[in-house]
Amino acid sequence: MKICLLCDLHLPYHKDAIQYDVLRWAMDDLRKKQAEALVVPGDFTVHGDIEPAEVFLEAVEALSIPVVICTGNSEYRNPETKEYFRKLASPSINEIGNGWTVLALHDGECRLTEEDYAALENADDHCIVALHHPFRSLPSPHRERLTAWQEAHPDTPVFYGHLHYAMDDGNVHMLTAADPDKVAGDHPCIFYYDTETKTLEKSYYYCPVPTGFQKYIGISCYHPETDSPYAAENGIGCIELRASAMTMDQEALKTWIGEWRKNGGICLSVHAPELSDGEGRPASAADWAAYIDWAKDLAADRMTVHVPRIRLEILEDSPDILDTVASFAAEQIEKLPASCVIGMENMHTEKGETAENRRYGYIPEECMRFIRLLREKSSHTIGMHLDVGHARNNMPLVETYTLGPWYEEVGAETVGYHLHQVNQDRTGLHNHNPIPNFYGPMICFASFFRRWNQGRLNHAPVILEIRPTAEDPMPYRCTVELLKREEKRNVFDIHAHTFYSSCGRDEPQLLVNTAVENSIRLLGVSDHNYGIGNRKREYLQVMRKLAEDNKEKLQIAVGIEIATLPTHFDITDTAEIAGYDFCLIENLTNPESIVGKDLFGFCDRLGILCGIAHTDMFAYCDRYGYDYESFFSEMAHRRIFWEMNVSYDSIHHYREHGYVKAFLEDKKKQDIIRNTGVYLSVGFDGHRREDYAGSRVHAMYDWLKEGGFRTADELLTRI
Repeated sequence: MKICLLCDLHLPYHKDAIQYDVLRWAMDDLRKKQAEALVVPGDFTVHGDIEPAEVFLEAVEALSIPVVICTGNSEYRNPETKEYFRKLASPSINEIGNGWTVLALHDGECRLTEEDYAALENADDHCIVALHHPFRSLPSPHRERLTAWQEAHPDTPVFYGHLHYAMDDGNVHMLTAADPDKVAGDHPCIFYYDTETKTLEKSYYYCPVPTGFQKYIGISCYHPETDSPYAAENGIGCIELRASAMTMDQEALKTWIGEWRKNGGICLSVHAPELSDGEGRPASAADWAAYIDWAKDLAADRMTVHVPRIRLEILEDSPDILDTVASFAAEQIEKLPASCVIGMENMHTEKGETAENRRYGYIPEECMRFIRLLREKSSHTIGMHLDVGHARNNMPLVETYTLGPWYEEVGAETVGYHLHQVNQDRTGLHNHNPIPNFYGPMICFASFFRRWNQGRLNHAPVILEIRPTAEDPMPYRCTVELLKREEKRNVFDIHAHTFYSSCGRDEPQLLVNTAVENSIRLLGVSDHNYGIGNRKREYLQVMRKLAEDNKEKLQIAVGIEIATLPTHFDITDTAEIAGYDFCLIENLTNPESIVGKDLFGFCDRLGILCGIAHTDMFAYCDRYGYDYESFFSEMAHRRIFWEMNVSYDSIHHYREHGYVKAFLEDKKKQDIIRNTGVYLSVGFDGHRREDYAGSRVHAMYDWLKEGGFRTADELLTRI
């Protein structure tokens, strides 16, 4: 039996937030992979709100399979809806078919009932247990009772979430979050448990670092004397100066900035002083005039200003104060050149503040209200400067205004970003830390990357606002190096289909959009020869235009997949495919293939770069009596590449190619390919946008590069 497990989705109030996109993806994935039951180990909402819960229920009920719901701690954050979620939780014992039972524990409020414990005593080898919290997170005596039970039932699988990262301890499985905002150490995913094989498989909602992201990266210069030379040496196109830089030697500062600009620096950002105090009194006009003169003298390209943090009670009594501060800000901004872009930065709650007793500028609608007010008074380009860390370290508002809603509320209005990691210790949450990993543990940038790739976040300067310490005066370096490594990866997929294939259905541009979302840098479009039929020249022209229209996003190589069965081979004149970048040849090990043992002669006759699609080439050698070393050396000499096909989709019935799995496990075969210099390609063989699994393409690409193999992108990138 195939059981899907989906936890920690955290649906927020905003129905366009990325979490709802994940929900739709997960439901489609469940249907296509024919899951027979769904188990939800809690936190399917972010704040115990009924509307998101109803959206979730409608989606899972439409599956028409057994659904078992455990409520998590997030479901009980809203005191007014606790009873709703108590009633919503599934019973302790749930028969799901095929003789299998799910024991659902009600630990969302950090306690279990005697009914839960009674259900556990019925556990047998056809049961699984689901709850939200790990045992160790529950108070005693629940922790001790559950641990004792687990020791007595070591063969009963237990599944839980809550901590957002995956970990296995024997038959106890902690599950990765489905929420792209909070997943830790991985991409968001759901799981499939096979009761026959006892295996657990992940299915990813993939969110890679965007292609070309590094060119938008900047660093906040707390020490310009060391930070700006580093930016110049490392090709960092944007730097941000703090207001404190006004007090340093200005001639030296100009020299450093000049050197940075000579080395490709394109955007100088300056961070402005506050516009007002907490009581709403505008800042010193003289101080601001001096600051504006300084920014003009440096030829600043953009300015970041905090939204005025006026206490809410002051604004409630005197709402005109906001207009007064906006007028003051506009008066100062208008002194800057018209080309200088203004970004208004969101702030976060501080110790002692609550959702009601706080200052202004902590939530999206407040920030946008001030931006709109300022736009009415100024002719400059004014937008949101989104500080992702501030949006995350914003308790308790973050329980409602998670990152997903922020991206939807302000993504189309952004003119810049601050990125940094938020760390947590016993004293609370702390901003402006290095980002050694883009996927958590506190801030996961998966949703940021996905929305960036989808164009839902404006492409604008992304400044690493990471504060130095005595131990590490240049703490942004680890993040810059991380991005450099990403930039070097030329992830490619040289096997993709559009509606030109009879088994495909996507518009070519939709295929490109999918590749961009998955950070594919080189895409080989390779529709079937018999699907294209007599449109082979038209196809080439369409795909060449597609390549030109999208050249800023990725490289497109135009190819064709050639079936070599007599019933499907239709190329009577190779002039039909002259001008194509490559072809993929299939059916080689089929006894009816027209190629037979003469692969090299066949490739010569085609007259273009050739690759072999989804074929066991060692089996081909065995079939025709070729010596491995000699045959593969000749392949390498002729630049005939061999595809590692990583398809796993509905068209192929979620079957993996055995030859690929065998090759990954066979060191001798790997040595032969590596030593003979055969070029290897990666192909997902995609036919449906919604089936695309970019994670598989990335994983194979990394395996090939780490293994020292020659790869086919070298052949096609030169074209």
